[in-house]
Amino acid sequence: MFNNNRLSSFTGACALIGWTLTITACGGGGFGQDYDSPFVEPTPIAEPTPAPQPVPELDDYNILDNAYLELGSDNDFTGWTVINSADAVSAVVAETCSGRGMKVESAGGNPWDVQIHSSPLTLSVAEGDAPNQYTAMMWVKSSVAETSVRFSTVEDAPQYQQEPATVGTEWQKVVFTFNAIQEDTAISLDVGASTATILIDDVRVVKGDTPDEVECPRLEITNGTFEMNPSMADENIVGWIKKNGAENLVLTDVDSHDGELSLKATGIASDAWRVQIGSLDIATKLPDSVEGSNISYEVALWAKGATEGGQLQISTAATAGAQYSGLKDVGTDWEEITWSFSANDALTSIVLDLGATDVVLFIDDITIKEVVTAAE
Repeated sequence: MFNNNRLSSFTGACALIGWTLTITACGGGGFGQDYDSPFVEPTPIAEPTPAPQPVPELDDYNILDNAYLELGSDNDFTGWTVINSADAVSAVVAETCSGRGMKVESAGGNPWDVQIHSSPLTLSVAEGDAPNQYTAMMWVKSSVAETSVRFSTVEDAPQYQQEPATVGTEWQKVVFTFNAIQEDTAISLDVGASTATILIDDVRVVKGDTPDEVECPRLEITNGTFEMNPSMADENIVGWIKKNGAENLVLTDVDSHDGELSLKATGIASDAWRVQIGSLDIATKLPDSVEGSNISYEVALWAKGATEGGQLQISTAATAGAQYSGLKDVGTDWEEITWSFSANDALTSIVLDLGATDVVLFIDDITIKEVVTAAE
């Protein structure tokens, strides 16, 4: 038996090397050149073709907690801390980009006299010469023109927006791009320099040097995809208020139209409103608020039932009164359900009434759009 770890010599200095034995004609007392060797060199096995490596996508998503400022109670904002002049900061639901926003009553002075810090972010600090950049942005409007606001970072060596932004009485996007030099970094809104009433909404941070495309006012249903909760087990659903039958309204990953999660509603075969959940308020326009036009809204959602016989109703909640779609049938396959209405108030909540039958319903991907037609 041949040992592949030993170099064995044959007459005429023939050699066995590695796993493959090759015998050649050595002449002079060895194997002759016409010797028919019993050893066959194995057919080489082709190397497998490497699988293509996926190209990493740009990290262009928001990484800031409670970026839309929708979460919190009274004048508090979840994930945000007022460092200076706490009494100057309050929550508002009027004249915002959408839903809830932040109002600052600034008496003028230093930028840091009114300062609001985000919760710490975990940034990716580059190794080497090329910095990892991040871009912070917020929508701001003021009661007066020429109002000064700025961003800064909260870290061991803070970075400041070199040229504070000057905003006026219309919504304006303020942008600040900075280098990641410390993993744990918070964002600061420094808005105490001018004497003004300042409104702030939709504060976001994305990786890279390009701000995202979120506009203000923002016509959308916050968390209409039900994907924003950190955990599926959270009792509260981001962007939604459980009005009735809270125990029958949960997030689930059992079935979804798109993404990982959807809303699961267990009906009780009673009044539809007895299992009910509503969106945060959305800024809406009255039908004739634009001369020569008629404005309405279309709500769309995807729904399916665990069994046959499901029904749901879409309605609105507004100070001027509620409006109702009437019951709509839901089958056992995902289907889109739409309803159009004309707003009767400047702020409208979209409400789902899900208690009419005892069928378990799955709801996902809820959207709203403005429809403008020529006035008759």
